[in-house]
Amino acid sequence: MKVLFLCKYLSTGGAERVCVDVANELCRKGHEIIIITDTKKHFNYQPSPKIKLVHMEAAPRLTTPGMFMTIYRTLKHEQPDVVVSILYRYATISKIAAKMTCNCPVIASDHNSFERPKGYHMRFVQWLNKFYSNYYFDYLTVLTEADADFLEGRFKNVKVMQNPLAFRPVEITPPKEKVVLAVGRPDAWEVKGFDVLIKSWHIVGKQYPDWILKIVGSGSRESEDFLLSLTEGMNNVVFMPHTENVIEEYQRAAIFVMSSRYEGFGLVLIEAMSQGCACVACDYKGRQAEIVKDGYDGLICQPGNVDQLAEKISYLIENKKIRELLQNTAPKSLERYSIENVTNRWEKLFQEVTKIK
Repeated sequence: MKVLFLCKYLSTGGAERVCVDVANELCRKGHEIIIITDTKKHFNYQPSPKIKLVHMEAAPRLTTPGMFMTIYRTLKHEQPDVVVSILYRYATISKIAAKMTCNCPVIASDHNSFERPKGYHMRFVQWLNKFYSNYYFDYLTVLTEADADFLEGRFKNVKVMQNPLAFRPVEITPPKEKVVLAVGRPDAWEVKGFDVLIKSWHIVGKQYPDWILKIVGSGSRESEDFLLSLTEGMNNVVFMPHTENVIEEYQRAAIFVMSSRYEGFGLVLIEAMSQGCACVACDYKGRQAEIVKDGYDGLICQPGNVDQLAEKISYLIENKKIRELLQNTAPKSLERYSIENVTNRWEKLFQEVTKIK
């Protein structure tokens, strides 16, 4: 089968990593894969040499005539069996171009929650994409059963397609340091709840000064300075820029915290679990509870609750046996997220969507 992916960049970002991982696995299994992306942008995630890359300059905001013509010409020349648009940037124009060229089905792959907490509204364009544009695509993929349930009856073809795990789960828990780790972009600190995490650390860090809170991720100077200002009076908080070897950070950290106010899934959560971290995840309306079984392979916390998050982290620091139990159990709970299993589900979806072409 010939599959064409559209993805703005192949750099930092969970959706971009998913695009490359799934494309590489499909290629390994013998499918012909094409990716339209901005090839002048640095690749943090490397496509297989067997994958055909088509360059398309990614304008900052607007869709340009050049974008449409690139997609149009590629579809006309390649005649793919199916198109997958990662997020919505190119989904609508690829659907129009497909109608004019090869009439192949177009799948819109969403990587964010369809709900927001009170006070956290979507931008109009984002709302338009999520709740209007999706009527016109052949399938919509979402990351969780919670989002599929939320959308029940709204769109005719919604499929849950979880993110694949890029790392092989460890069989033996690596040596751990007294590190509580968080990973994410500082520019998204409000969504990621880094302010909540730091406020919680004001409670935990004073009680356990030999433990370190480490936040990994690169962002604007303004965002980084703001988060740094929240750590005033503490000397056991470390900020580290984005690293392509983040797996080493997971392997060293005893505890991982996903403090997000809301998340569509939580790729960093399954990555941390795979490397033997004892995880605390803030659960937004059941989405993260689909990943973590509370008390079995991690702990669940209410989003935005400073005191409860501090209590959960302190509990893992104080209880070494519980911490080690979660560290040992977590990697064994991730089989459904293996790249092989997730790619198999994509293949079944391609077979299904091409039948209704």
